[in-house]
Amino acid sequence: MALTVINTNSTQTRKDERIAVLDTNSAREAMNAYHNCIMIDDNGNVIDRKKTAFKFSELDDKAKDRARDWFSSGIELWTDNYTDFLTMCGFDKPQLSYSISYSQGDFAAFDSHFFSYEKGFVKTVERNFGTGSYWHKAAIDLRVIYAKSFYQMTGKTFTRGCTYQATLSDIRQYEFSQFEDVLNEWLYAVCEEIRVQLYKDYEYQCSDEGIGENSEANEYRFDEHGRII
Repeated sequence: MALTVINTNSTQTRKDERIAVLDTNSAREAMNAYHNCIMIDDNGNVIDRKKTAFKFSELDDKAKDRARDWFSSGIELWTDNYTDFLTMCGFDKPQLSYSISYSQGDFAAFDSHFFSYEKGFVKTVERNFGTGSYWHKAAIDLRVIYAKSFYQMTGKTFTRGCTYQATLSDIRQYEFSQFEDVLNEWLYAVCEEIRVQLYKDYEYQCSDEGIGENSEANEYRFDEHGRII
């Protein structure tokens, strides 16, 4: 980074005048003038050489990388929206589990010890997630599945590794496999959407924009090396 040095002891110096641009050969001269100088970076911003606390946006690239590593190690993904959706759809106390590590075994799934038709749940989902949203459409699809069983379908869901399964009760034996397959397809699609959204949330929280927003909201400050103060 090139620095411009302005001698503040000279009465002839204007604020917008660049007296000397530093390079390797003039570095020693600059150090001698340091105590009487203001440093300006390539963008014309004054550098406060006494400053010890920085916002994320003020760090250089190397320091940002260190700060980014610190943030990514402690990220907590927001899952309440997904458990709220499942609860609205009639799944009792759904417990969401997931693995987001950019590997082949990544997944999202949930367990619920009981589910049944919840009257008016599609309207509830629409009101909370918006008309035409993925979650609204998924709720409509689930209502169709319930309707085919005359709204008598109940059961529980559980996870085996990365497999999503539902066991059904209160349904005639010859219809059992048909509804189980259809419901498991619905579960798979919903869990895949949750996984995709968790990825997006993780990537945003690791981005400069996300870290900047997080650090400002929590009033985090960093030293010049990107370590949180």
